[in-house]
Amino acid sequence: DDFNFDPESDNLPQSFFDSLLALEELLLTNNFELKTITDLTTLYATAVEHYDVKKDPIKNYFTEKIQMMLSKTETLTMLMKKNSKKQIDEESEQSETESDQEDNQKGKSMAPKRSMSESCLLYTSPSPRDRQKSRMPSSA
Repeated sequence: DDFNFDPESDNLPQSFFDSLLALEELLLTNNFELKTITDLTTLYATAVEHYDVKKDPIKNYFTEKIQMMLSKTETLTMLMKKNSKKQIDEESEQSETESDQEDNQKGKSMAPKRSMSESCLLYTSPSPRDRQKSRMPSSA
């Protein structure tokens, strides 16, 4: 929603808070979608900016609201699902583009393609304990 309000005004308009309340109710009842999260984040950020300009410490309340919303299990799950789907779509698109480019180039290696997770090796350095000499009981 686009709220027309006077930046010089000390208060945000009632319609702003009405929208905020309606979205918060959706969030509290777990009856929300990704758009609810983005809209709420936008409203909270607007409030933070508005009150920051006024040097009003109430901005901290709205900052905490953002943090609380984004730390909810349901919110995180939804954001992770969206990111997973987006990442899968991007990787698929990139893979198709690379495949087309490879098909067009002659003399390329015929090695099978591997995803990043298949081709990366995890290097773990030895622990300091592994480098210590074995301790033998002293014969004193």
